[in-house]
Amino acid sequence: MPPKATLGATRTTCCSIEKTTRTISANSEFVVYTQQNDRASSIEQQLHTSLLSLDGYFSEEITALSVGPIQYASPLLAASNEAIYYWRSLNQMLSDDVKTNGSEILLMQPGVAVQFVTFDPEASMAAVCCGKSVLIFELEHCKMISQLEGHTQSTTTAAFLPGMTQILVTCSEDRTIKVAAVQ
Repeated sequence: MPPKATLGATRTTCCSIEKTTRTISANSEFVVYTQQNDRASSIEQQLHTSLLSLDGYFSEEITALSVGPIQYASPLLAASNEAIYYWRSLNQMLSDDVKTNGSEILLMQPGVAVQFVTFDPEASMAAVCCGKSVLIFELEHCKMISQLEGHTQSTTTAAFLPGMTQILVTCSEDRTIKVAAVQ
C-alpha cells in the first residue's frame, strides 16, 4: 500500500513553508504544495483548522499542481502520470460544510510524464505539459480541445499571455520556446 501523502493549502499570509515540497503553486490567496515523494491525500488550511481528504484520487505521485486566479474562486488542478483532477473552487473544498468531488480529466497519453499544468487567465482552459506535447483542455466539460506539438524533447512549462488567452508560450528540454495560438 502506498504511503499516505499530504497536499497542503495555506493562506498566503504565512511567510514560509516548513516542508520539503515536490511541486508548488500559488495565487494571491493560497499556496498549494505537495511533500516530496507524496501522493495526494489531504489539503490543510492555515492554522490546521480544516482538513480535506483527497484519498482515492491518485495512486501515483502528484507531478504538477496549479491554483487558478482568485477572481474565479481559486480553482485547482492536480496531476499525476495517470490523470489530472480539476476542482472548481479551492475555497469551497476547504469549507467545513462542503464535500466537493474533483472532475477527472483523462490523459490522452497515459503513462507519459506530466511535467506542468496551468490555467489560462480566465480559468476556462488548462494547458498540460505531457511528453513532447502540450494538451489544452476546456474545463467546463473537461475535454481536450487541442494538442500542440513541435518540441523534440519533453515540454517543461507553459504560460498563457496575460490579456491574450488564445496565445500560449511553451518551453522544452530541447532548449526551445514556442508560441502557439490556441483555438
